[in-house]
Amino acid sequence: MGAGEEGAGDLKVYYAGLSAGLAPTVDLLDADRRVIRSGQLRLVDLSAGTHIALVPYSAAPTPYRFVRLRGGLLASFGVDAFEAVSVISQESDLRSARRP
Repeated sequence: MGAGEEGAGDLKVYYAGLSAGLAPTVDLLDADRRVIRSGQLRLVDLSAGTHIALVPYSAAPTPYRFVRLRGGLLASFGVDAFEAVSVISQESDLRSARRP
């Protein structure tokens, strides 16, 4: 995620490539790079193009800042992007705190 923006909901992983039978581990880490939650990424779509896999996040209200993939054969598919379904933004929190 970005500085000042941390994930607070499920994680979408956009990927492409061969993925039959792969289930890499996804670690969601806090700002200090400590693992908050780990889960399996199920890559099931074998067709051409970019696909989306969802990693459920159940450690709310603790936000995550970093994402790490682990597992064998990671080179057989490509990750295009990560997207948190919901984000906590420190900037919006600061604006809210300033309002009377």
